[in-house]
Amino acid sequence: MKKCILLFIILSLSIFPTKAQKYEITIRMEQPKDSILYLAQHFRDQFVFIDSSQLSNNAFTFKGRQKLQKGIYTLVDASKKKSISDFTIDGKTKFSLYFDKTLRPEGVSVKGCDANKQMFNYMAKNSLARLEMKEIEQRQKSKNATTKQAADRAADSLTNSMIAYQDSMMSKYNKFIFFKLQKEFDTEEVPDSVENKACYYRTHY
Repeated sequence: MKKCILLFIILSLSIFPTKAQKYEITIRMEQPKDSILYLAQHFRDQFVFIDSSQLSNNAFTFKGRQKLQKGIYTLVDASKKKSISDFTIDGKTKFSLYFDKTLRPEGVSVKGCDANKQMFNYMAKNSLARLEMKEIEQRQKSKNATTKQAADRAADSLTNSMIAYQDSMMSKYNKFIFFKLQKEFDTEEVPDSVENKACYYRTHY
């Protein structure tokens, strides 16, 4: 029953909004691997395709007169099988995203949309924290008691710091749909390692 209620919430927010707008989304990549990309939404383990764009002047531009619904969207590669990155339509429907060669959140620059800027900032912070925690976990395995104790303290400090950061971001930007959904799907069913909990839940349940 819990899963059904949560799925209804995300579908209501992302597919059946009260307000819709036209769009112009520009995607630039440091090292584009495809000559065409697709704009889609997740639904369970499938993509619902909305638009496509050919690479032109070093950019992919999704532009249409039809109305896009407020919610979480994804860029899909030329194979139509792999998600490159998620982003949001949340108030602003004309903006640009730049991806460096890593295609990781910490390598994304946003222009024209604070909802996406804060979403990628949040995901980047969490991504870097996980990398730091992996290094700490290696030190925790040390047979040297002093090294292990220092690593344990570092792990506790990082955990507390990230909890405070996440709570702060969800409180400060609770008007944005990404943070509403992150909070909604912050359950035991969704692993902490997942950056976009809303999309994980939608593709797994």
